[in-house]
Amino acid sequence: YMQGLQDAGIIASAKHFPGHGDTHTDSHHTLPLMDHSREEMDSIHLYPFRKLIEKGLQSVMVAHLEVPSLEPAQHLATSLSRNVIEELLVNDMGFQGLVISDALNMKGVSDHYKAGALELRALKAGNDLLLMPSNIPLAIRTIGDAVRNGEIEEGLINRKVRKVLYYKQRAGLAQHRQIKPEHLVDDLNGRQVDVLNKQLAQAAITLIHNEGEIIPLGDIHNTRIAALSIGHEKGNPFQAMLGNYACVEEFSLPKNPSEAQTTEMLRRLKDYDLVVVGLHRNHHNMGRNYGIHNGHIEIIRSLARRQKVVVSVFANPYSIKGFGAVALEVDGLLVAYQDGKDFEEAAAQVIFGGLPAKGRLPVSITPHFPVYKGIQTPERFRITFAEPEEAGILPQYLGAIDSLARMGIDSLAYPGCQIAIVRDGKLIYHKAFGHHTYFKQQAVSLDDIYDLASITKIAATTASVMRLTDEGKLDLHRYIGDYLPWLKGSDKDKIDMRDLLSHQGRFLPWIPMYNSTLTDGKPRPGIFSPEPSAEFPVRVGEKLFIHKDYRDTIFNQIRESNRLRKRSYRYSDLGFILLTEVVERQSGIPLDQYAAKTFYEPLGLATMTFNPLGKIPVQRIVPSENDTVMRKEIIRGFVNDPNAAMLGGVSGHAGLFSNALDLAVLMQMFLHHGEYGGQQYLNPATIREFTRVQFAGNRNRR
Repeated sequence: YMQGLQDAGIIASAKHFPGHGDTHTDSHHTLPLMDHSREEMDSIHLYPFRKLIEKGLQSVMVAHLEVPSLEPAQHLATSLSRNVIEELLVNDMGFQGLVISDALNMKGVSDHYKAGALELRALKAGNDLLLMPSNIPLAIRTIGDAVRNGEIEEGLINRKVRKVLYYKQRAGLAQHRQIKPEHLVDDLNGRQVDVLNKQLAQAAITLIHNEGEIIPLGDIHNTRIAALSIGHEKGNPFQAMLGNYACVEEFSLPKNPSEAQTTEMLRRLKDYDLVVVGLHRNHHNMGRNYGIHNGHIEIIRSLARRQKVVVSVFANPYSIKGFGAVALEVDGLLVAYQDGKDFEEAAAQVIFGGLPAKGRLPVSITPHFPVYKGIQTPERFRITFAEPEEAGILPQYLGAIDSLARMGIDSLAYPGCQIAIVRDGKLIYHKAFGHHTYFKQQAVSLDDIYDLASITKIAATTASVMRLTDEGKLDLHRYIGDYLPWLKGSDKDKIDMRDLLSHQGRFLPWIPMYNSTLTDGKPRPGIFSPEPSAEFPVRVGEKLFIHKDYRDTIFNQIRESNRLRKRSYRYSDLGFILLTEVVERQSGIPLDQYAAKTFYEPLGLATMTFNPLGKIPVQRIVPSENDTVMRKEIIRGFVNDPNAAMLGGVSGHAGLFSNALDLAVLMQMFLHHGEYGGQQYLNPATIREFTRVQFAGNRNRR
């Protein structure tokens, strides 16, 4: 840090020499006593100063301390001692830079010497700069008189002035340029500063206890997780980031909760498998354990005795001393050093493995955690929420994406959208634009979900086929008729599974099956009913239910449909509708349940689902279309595709809903060779097989 400052032309100053960290009084009010042996002073308190001096430190500030082992004169502050400054700092430690006194208006010295005499004493002790005299004109006169009467040499003044001028010139002040104050705050706090602050926070988070390697959290599928913030309201950056990775229930307690509040909170948390505790809004007062008191620690102790607990301490690491044995009773313990969005988001990402834990303790926290303690966790566990620069992308290039999104809205191509971009496992762009509909009554948020339409083919059906292939329950070298016996005797029986998955099974692109369900543009009685019943259990719209047997009619229409003459690429829904049945037969459960249990739930994809009504608030479901043909309503929460709707909202070709982030996570799993969050979902060889071109000679890129 010192070298970074000095490389940038800033004179770094090490303070407070010879070491102020072990005092219990404030030199602003009195003269603190450090009654340590010379050996202890050398080995502990002077050590960092020696190292800084060896590396080219340019200035030192001397403290107002009484240290008998260094200066035997009673009540003589180190800032006024030749033994400390000239003999120890300059001669013994070899320091040749600027020596600065601590403020001379502080009572640690001003109570013992009068103004004028105090400044003269500080100058004679070896200080080059006299900081904040209480009476500057008197100090100048007193020092001038001392030169004139021979008490000090004029050469001493000249040497110190020359040294000050040398360091001013070295700092570039000889070519002084007036700074224009307009936009100064913005200039000093530009984007590069924000990125650097975030990177510093991410690198700092220190994992010091990790029972059973609980961090990063692995199996989140079967874990009920609560996030308790003490001293911060719900929805803070820490909790919000936790919620990006899994379903996390948010709770909060005030900084000083009452006994009744504590008891009630412990009751509410008792059924969760894991509680992630954040200790927020702390301070720098060592005497009050930096804001973390026994009540907080007792809450953590009570939780740790009955369930798994991970604690992130947004405070000085010395605050962990107050935990005592509780520090080892929790399952995970992180030092996050301070409050603020960057540190809170970084800590949450470390807990879920979006970031590796890389920090090491800069101090020793007795008795459990020695200096440099820091448990390292793996890279690339889950996606990282990052800035574009961290993935090698200049942020200004992403502005073009904003323009494209707004252009589509302005040209009425769509009323709104979400965009998520992941590069090298880093989420570098995540925005929502526009509104749910053209009426502009509700803005799109990042939590809203969309009908994914034909992305269902990849994100549900093909993924499920891949997993069944891994499990040996499906063979790509067989025919679809081997899995669907009711296709026997039809021209669909011998369609090769590879042809079907690559869209060259000679299927028609699609069949508008809803046409045969309408009479004069209205739903035909006997097929549809405005009310649910045992005969009409399948809901396809707000007030429209289809007959329970119509599913068989749809599959029969596919069985009897014509086939294209040429065996070449032709994108089709029909083969993927048949794959719905294949997945169900080979897995033993419906496609939506199989995909959820196999992928979406263990991946923590809280928004990815079929038939979202009843699972996700309707206000978060973006309408897909004003259906003027079959359902005569704005489609919201029901799949837009009418064939998928008549199949109960679950089909291999359409029906899946999600937000952009969850879809990005699923795609990242594919990109990472089938692995995500410490779990192998698909065999890498299967990923390679399904993503290579199958029929290059047939001009089929699928």
